[in-house]
Amino acid sequence: MKNLFLLALVVQIMVLATCSKSSKGSMVQKNEADLLIDSLANTDLPKSDKISSIRNAGFSYYYNGDIDSAHTMFTYTYQQDSTDIENMYAVALVNSIHGNYNRSLELLNKIVHGDSLAKLSAYGSMALIYSFRGEEEKARNLVDTMLKSNHDKIRREAYSIASVLSIKKDSIAQAIDFMKLRIPISKKLYTPSSPRLEHPYWDYHLIGNIYLTEHLPDSAARYFDEGLASVDPTDKPKTINVIKDDYIYFRSMYLLQKGSYDDSYTNFKADFKNNRNGYAGIWARILIGLNLPDSALTVLHTYSRNGYYKKFLEGKAYLKSGKFKKADIFFKEVLGFHQVGEWYWQHEYALICKEIRDIYSDSKIKRNGSQN
Repeated sequence: MKNLFLLALVVQIMVLATCSKSSKGSMVQKNEADLLIDSLANTDLPKSDKISSIRNAGFSYYYNGDIDSAHTMFTYTYQQDSTDIENMYAVALVNSIHGNYNRSLELLNKIVHGDSLAKLSAYGSMALIYSFRGEEEKARNLVDTMLKSNHDKIRREAYSIASVLSIKKDSIAQAIDFMKLRIPISKKLYTPSSPRLEHPYWDYHLIGNIYLTEHLPDSAARYFDEGLASVDPTDKPKTINVIKDDYIYFRSMYLLQKGSYDDSYTNFKADFKNNRNGYAGIWARILIGLNLPDSALTVLHTYSRNGYYKKFLEGKAYLKSGKFKKADIFFKEVLGFHQVGEWYWQHEYALICKEIRDIYSDSKIKRNGSQN
């Protein structure tokens, strides 16, 4: 109940801050994060809860693409407690996006050499930063060290990182093989009380997404079906519902790639109507596939997730409408984002960048970018 109260408080204050911004203009906008910090810091909550609520608000900004506001909030929480692993990790994330790799690595090293099991994604973040800097051998050495660990969780994380690094090199078969090695470990470790993203379904889901990116819908279907079969009746109802919703999304993408455009649209329409913001990105992808880029852009303009995923979809919509120069601008923003978050988001970002590289290799943007 306490967590629900904190979440409600964060949302309420963020709404108030947004209202202040819209009524007073852009001068308030640059101070929005500071306003939110002041509001949360002045509550009667225990200090640890205040820090947690401010950090959670920072992640709301982070995933919505407002990295500067997230940076302000994460810096505050780190100043309040510089020994807290979550605070260190949050500051490392935003420093990576700003290109401050040395600072990120300094913080991530502290986490890994402190209690590595407490924040496994610190390993993946380090490996990706090495890769962003062109230090591929350091990234591979880190993965090799993890694979020698006695801890199942560390080895599972290593397979995920190795898969992401393989996608970055366009070694798709290798990326799939690494993800397959995660599945038995996830099945062994998962219990109904585990975090939702540790369910084995998401390993199958990511393999399926790789196949979808490669436009191999039948291969994708095999893994999404196996993932759905891995759901147990004893799993939490919320976990089961989220997985079933995700499978509906997959069916729409499958039908789209198989050329059943009307069925794809119908399959997902009810879900989108029930959760217009949460599913706006998926709906936009379907509309782009249906050759309705203007409709997709209308949906995306009301989509609150404003980071690399939205920019990627906007780029695809402009590409579909023949506005190559605009598409180029959005795609380059995405490629410069340098996402190093949790393992699932590392994968999502790597696949999006792979899709953009494939678009550039088709050279439509290069041929036409200066004309539109």
